[in-house]
Amino acid sequence: MSLLLDTRRNFTIGLSVVAGGTILLLPELVRAAPDWVQPVLASAPAVAAFVAISLNLLFRLGAAQTGRLVMQDTQAWPEAVEFLKHHGRIWGARRDVMARAGMVVGEAVETLSQAGLVQGPVTLQHYPLTLNQSEGEVL
Repeated sequence: MSLLLDTRRNFTIGLSVVAGGTILLLPELVRAAPDWVQPVLASAPAVAAFVAISLNLLFRLGAAQTGRLVMQDTQAWPEAVEFLKHHGRIWGARRDVMARAGMVVGEAVETLSQAGLVQGPVTLQHYPLTLNQSEGEVL
């Protein structure tokens, strides 16, 4: 598994399970709710899913969707490692995976520089992964 369960994810999962369990254990709460919401509250999985989706959206507010690192030195692979570790933590990726990715990026920049294909500062950027639905390809 390449994703870590950080505090936010643990909280989201735990609160969702508690919300769904509450519906099962306290059916009088469903009966006391307004008529228009009772069909939704009658389903513990629906309540748990709603809570999970809502908390996930709430916790994603403010999370960086893009990042940028300008490496002045082509031997600056430690900067790439730290950049990827930092953003990997936001993405929920395992620390060791991001450390290896940073070393690969650093080695690639160094190799391209030694081959004369890169001159001057190198910019490392990430963008959110999106799906182009009209053409069915990942961008």
